[in-house]
Amino acid sequence: AEAAAEAPAAPAPAAREPKKPAAPKETDKKFLETLDAMEAALEQGLLHAAADHDKWLKEHKTRLTPAQTDRLNHVRAELKRLGDWARWGGNVSREELVRAVEELPALGLAMSELAKKVGSMRERWKSLDAVSGHAPKSLWERFDSACTAAYAPAAAHFKQLADERHANAAKAQALIDETRNMAAAAVAEGADLKNVAAAGQRLRQMWGRLGTIDRKEKRKLDQAFDKALAQMLAPLAEQRKIETAKRELLIAEAEQMQPGDRHTLDHLRRLQERWQEQAKALPLERKAEQALWQRFRAACDAIFAKRKESAHAADHERKAHLHAREALCKELETATFSGEDKAQLAAIAKTLRDAAAAWHAAGAVPRASEARIQQRYQAAVAAVQ
Repeated sequence: AEAAAEAPAAPAPAAREPKKPAAPKETDKKFLETLDAMEAALEQGLLHAAADHDKWLKEHKTRLTPAQTDRLNHVRAELKRLGDWARWGGNVSREELVRAVEELPALGLAMSELAKKVGSMRERWKSLDAVSGHAPKSLWERFDSACTAAYAPAAAHFKQLADERHANAAKAQALIDETRNMAAAAVAEGADLKNVAAAGQRLRQMWGRLGTIDRKEKRKLDQAFDKALAQMLAPLAEQRKIETAKRELLIAEAEQMQPGDRHTLDHLRRLQERWQEQAKALPLERKAEQALWQRFRAACDAIFAKRKESAHAADHERKAHLHAREALCKELETATFSGEDKAQLAAIAKTLRDAAAAWHAAGAVPRASEARIQQRYQAAVAAVQ
């Protein structure tokens, strides 16, 4: 023991250098920056952002000075106070929102308006979540159930519309199939083109009455139907070109007729009969048929108008001839002759010759007056003789 005591003492440990103050850690810097951001968010009323900052602070703890700790506690107390107020206010707003949703069924809104209302109220609920935090579960379940119940009629209505659109699409496809079958038959069998025209009109009318179909699907169906219908009507279209040319020939023939020809009316009637036969055998498209008919009718009307005008002129001329013959009769009826017998006979003979020449030069008179004026003339001549 003494030997041990006498053993040389161990060398004293080397003196350590004074520890330099450590530089602030990056985490400490980020912590304080986040605390600043949390405080700023509270001042701006952004509780949701402030809560996110506080969550980060709790997950990244660091050593703080007493002053910093007091500041953090103060900021968190302010967050709790404002959060309590927000939740209270949010719950009050949510209660009003729930009541508003529960009252929707009694308002009798149109289905589209009802759907918009329910959607806007759900969006309002989400905005309250962002500002005031999540609602109590019981209140959320009450709100969600009220929204589902209020939206139920609209959901049923929209489902019915969707079912109708699907049914209309099925009808459209059936019409396309029918049109394709008829197109194949028209080419293979040389079908009656008049029947093909009637079928084309019927199919167009049925297509127009299909009802609503989803827009994208309707566009595809329209293209398929138009293609099938064009194939079906292709032989008809070619024949209609030929029939149109025939109609054009009839129009040209009518336009070239001479109104004054005594055979014109008979010729015109035959043209009209041929037109009716052609129109009955194979009608053209309604607009094309109507346009051609209007031109043909105008040509016929022009002939009738010119003949009527000529008839009026001829009637006026015959009346003028009648007036001339009446004047001639009056001259004969009032004629007197004097002098020797030989001179009287010469004067009478000259008067009768002049009267006969004037009578024939006067021309035709209205048929209704022919017999009367002829009898008067003969009587006047006899009286002079």
